[in-house]
Amino acid sequence: MHAAGPKTELSHGEATYLDLWKKLPADPTDPEVQRNIVVTQPVLW
Repeated sequence: MHAAGPKTELSHGEATYLDLWKKLPADPTDPEVQRNIVVTQPVLW
């Protein structure tokens, strides 16, 4: 089993996932998501 992600999906011809990702807001508005970003995305901090 391999990890799925935008690059994996794109390599399989599913460019729609990448298009969807590009449309998502860059900054989450949910307070719980904002609070957990430091834990889930430590490289950004």
